[in-house]
Amino acid sequence: MAEALKGEKTLEAEIVSKISGTVDNPGPKRKAHMAWKALCDLENELLQPVQQRIRLYDRALVAYDDEQRAIARRAEQEAQRLAQQEDEERRIAEAAFLEEEATATGRDDLRERAEQLLTESAPVRTHVPASTPKVAGVGFRERYVASCDNLEALVKAIAGPLVLRDVAEKLRNLAADKRVKGATTKLALNEVASELVLKANTMPQIPVDAVCARENWLTKQANLTDISKWPGVKVEREKKTSARRS
Repeated sequence: MAEALKGEKTLEAEIVSKISGTVDNPGPKRKAHMAWKALCDLENELLQPVQQRIRLYDRALVAYDDEQRAIARRAEQEAQRLAQQEDEERRIAEAAFLEEEATATGRDDLRERAEQLLTESAPVRTHVPASTPKVAGVGFRERYVASCDNLEALVKAIAGPLVLRDVAEKLRNLAADKRVKGATTKLALNEVASELVLKANTMPQIPVDAVCARENWLTKQANLTDISKWPGVKVEREKKTSARRS
C-alpha cells in the first residue's frame, strides 16, 4: 500500500506539471493565469484615473450637499426664532386686549385667559428644505461605517453582561441550596443577584457575533501549545501521510 501511495503521488505530480507547467515552460493553466493577470493589470491601469476622478467628484458633491443642509438648518432656526417672536407679540397684544375687556366688563374669565396667553408657549414649527439641485441619476446614500479600534474593550463589553448574569445565577443557586442556612443570608444573596442583573441590563447588549474567532490562528496555536482547555475551543487531532514520489 505504501508503494501504491508513492505511485499516486508521482501521478499527481505529473498531472500538475502537465497542466500548470513551469515558469520557463508554462502549461495551459499557467498561461491562462498569466493572461488573466495581464487583463487585471490593464483594467487597473485604465480604471485608476477614472476612479480618482469619481472620488474627487464624490467628495465635492457630498461637501456641497452638507453645506446646503447646514445653510437650511440655520435658515430654519432663524425662521423658527422669527415665528416664535411673532407668536409672542400676537399673544401679548391679544392678552392686553382681553385685559382691557376684563377691566371694562368685570369678567374674570377674560382676565384668566389673558394670564394664560402670557404664560403659555405653543411650539411653532417651520421647515426650510435644503436647496441642493436634483440631478437625474445622481443621489446621496448615507450610512454609518464602523471599525474596531480597541478589541480588548469590545471583548470586555461583550463579556460584561454575560459574566454578571452568570454570577447572579450562581448566587441564586447558592441561596436555594439547603446547606445555606439563615433566611437573612438567602435574602441577601438574592438581592445581590437582582442588583447584578439590573446592572447587566443597563450595559450595552453586544452580540457575540461582533467578534470572530480566526480558525487559522487557533490552529497555529494548537500546534504550538495545548489550547484544548480554552473555553469554547475544540481541538481535534488530524493525521495525514507524507510520501515522496517513486
